[in-house]
Amino acid sequence: MKNIAIVAICDFLSNPNGGEVFLLNNLLSEEIDAPVKYFLIGMTFDETVQVGTWQKVTIGNNIYDFFPIVKVLKDKEKTRIPFRLRCVQGLKKYWKKINSEIQIDEWYIHSAELGIPFYKKKDIPIVYHVHGDPSQTMAISRFPLFRTKLWTNLYLRIIRRTIYRSRKIIWAAERSKNLYLQKQPKMQKIVESKSCVVHSSFDTKLRIDNELSLNLNSERKHLITVGRLSRVKHIDFLIDVLYRLLEKNEDVDLIVCGDGEEKDFLKQYANKLGIGDKVIFLGAIDRPTLATALNQSELFLFASENEAMSLVILESLYMGTPVVSTDVGDIPYAVKEGYTGKLVDSYNIEAYVAAVIEMLNLGKAVYANNCKTMAMNFTPKKMAENVARELLL
Repeated sequence: MKNIAIVAICDFLSNPNGGEVFLLNNLLSEEIDAPVKYFLIGMTFDETVQVGTWQKVTIGNNIYDFFPIVKVLKDKEKTRIPFRLRCVQGLKKYWKKINSEIQIDEWYIHSAELGIPFYKKKDIPIVYHVHGDPSQTMAISRFPLFRTKLWTNLYLRIIRRTIYRSRKIIWAAERSKNLYLQKQPKMQKIVESKSCVVHSSFDTKLRIDNELSLNLNSERKHLITVGRLSRVKHIDFLIDVLYRLLEKNEDVDLIVCGDGEEKDFLKQYANKLGIGDKVIFLGAIDRPTLATALNQSELFLFASENEAMSLVILESLYMGTPVVSTDVGDIPYAVKEGYTGKLVDSYNIEAYVAAVIEMLNLGKAVYANNCKTMAMNFTPKKMAENVARELLL
């Protein structure tokens, strides 16, 4: 049996909301036939939990030992110290205690900076799981200071050193690796020698609530997008798309699911365009509401500029809802032209609007079965088995 410490900037359950915590929750929910035992090291958002001591957490039907190295009680938007810095500090503080209490065979980290405490510990094996293009991490930070050239260059150095320090690199998307190497061509040889790709998965427990009412206009066709309301997701672009569709007399609205620092701006922007009543902000919703909203929508729209394999796109396909998306990350593995949706290069609004109209004219029913079939290629069990295999190699 190989003891693996999974170190991540999350609580492995639900916080902070995003792709990383969903990936890990899906991974840990599955029962797999592999000689690995996972120990979880991360954050707690529960004021009753004591930092620096082992806890028991249940994920799916599995029970894990969880060691919180940081406690956060403030909302992510209100904290002045980034979660990333807190976790690095906490890992440095508690590393000796963790190592003395549990015989860890390998450290499986989910952010480049979590490799810092191991730079001088050359005999300790680590595996680095990369979510998206790591060179873009600072560029999309919500902290303006971190988006400066100084911090961006510093983070690139951290990425390089963590890559050199790792025995293996697991990428959530092939294209994320390629984008990183385009910007860092000198890393080509070392990255290729250590890399593998394991695509993320969607939540197969996602279920529709047939008794839930979303109070939507039943005569309109509903477009939907899901994600953090941040600059990188380009929800403003999708509002522009909606505006053009309405100009072309398409009877549609746009459901926006999620929360974030751009929320107020986006509401004001929709109102400024005179379409505030056609943009429905549902906020941060629970899973049954998400499933129901996806199911009741005609089309899922996506416009992120930095993505690995989008979980919400996979969830949309699972609900039988086709997708129009920017061509980013490994989304082309799931969104196939004429089968499950359409891809649009960059932010060409005319091409995006044309793609949406074409899909609306054909109708959701044409794609629904294809979407559900495609989604089953990205189940949590498949991902969990692939990750375990790579950790054991």
